[in-house]
Amino acid sequence: MAEAAIYMSTAGMQLCYGVETVSGQKPTTFKVVQGATSLSEISSEKEQIEVTPLSATVYKEYVGALADPGGVWEVGFNESNVLHTTWAEIVEEYKTATESNLRMWFQAYHPNLDEAFFLVGEPNILGFGGAEVGGAYTNTARITLNKIEGWSEAIEPTEE
Repeated sequence: MAEAAIYMSTAGMQLCYGVETVSGQKPTTFKVVQGATSLSEISSEKEQIEVTPLSATVYKEYVGALADPGGVWEVGFNESNVLHTTWAEIVEEYKTATESNLRMWFQAYHPNLDEAFFLVGEPNILGFGGAEVGGAYTNTARITLNKIEGWSEAIEPTEE
């Protein structure tokens, strides 16, 4: 008998990061980045290359090529002094790691999933998130995607 799916909300999800201790290997510990309000989609859709022969008369034909995850992962936050301090520390930790030929990893963690989504990336400095009358003051942190690891066993994060 198949296991019944128990569907989840996003409540409890966390953005986490960790730095390699051994070059090329996923970290074994991840810290929570407090206050993330949204994580953008990372697509696994492959680019389609048209290979239609001249003899085709009804449909074009395609083959899948490389997946294009979009180049950047956007993380929404409510604007605060804590965000600026925390994100600046993450950017600085990234710079320190790269000086030792180590990479920074990110994890989209959900406490009720056995797996989490992992990627290697470069945190960019914060820009200005914009503002509008009567709206929440938000900002978007951007992480340049270096490598998509994808779904694998979740690593329970520690609080920052």
